[in-house]
Amino acid sequence: MALPLGVLITHQRVGRREWLGALALLVGLTCFLALSNPSSGRAGAPTQTWVLAGLVVVAVAVLLAFVGARREPALKASLFGSAGGVLFAFQASVTKVFVDVVEGGVGAILSSWSTYVLVACAVIGFYFVQVSLQAGVLAPAVASTNAANPVASGILGRFIFQEVPSRTPGGKVLSFASLALMLAGLIAVSRGRAGADQSVELAPPASAHQP
Repeated sequence: MALPLGVLITHQRVGRREWLGALALLVGLTCFLALSNPSSGRAGAPTQTWVLAGLVVVAVAVLLAFVGARREPALKASLFGSAGGVLFAFQASVTKVFVDVVEGGVGAILSSWSTYVLVACAVIGFYFVQVSLQAGVLAPAVASTNAANPVASGILGRFIFQEVPSRTPGGKVLSFASLALMLAGLIAVSRGRAGADQSVELAPPASAHQP
């Protein structure tokens, strides 16, 4: 939906590569979610598991933002959007702890680590998504956030809550194929004509005295 909105609202040029990339991303994400049938897992996790997961999430998000800071608009939108999606996935994981804390009242909420992690993930994730959108290329910004979120959520669910997907060997192969299709689609959207056109528009005009 971001592609037609980008055309109507921001008048971005959308080429065949972007349409095919969006289709690949949509099909890959749909298949990945349809094939995911995880067990309920455990209700909580040891402190060291949360600390390790949090450090990895922060490292991934910071790396994506650092790499994307000086890239062309479409790639910058994709990398910052992915960073926001990863943080939102960790926020969803922490929410499973926070909902139990709420029952203890205001004192329990203020004394729980989950409260502050939720706020931090929400604020920083929102900031990354806004940077992604401000890059001026709508499709990769939206696509990257919505692709990174469920993928990161699946990984975190497996690591933190031991939610093991109930898949046959063939289902595992299809899941990896779906992830590969999503990645290919996201790359196509990020490297499409809109990004190239945007980069040209941002380039400084040539001097009139130059031949």
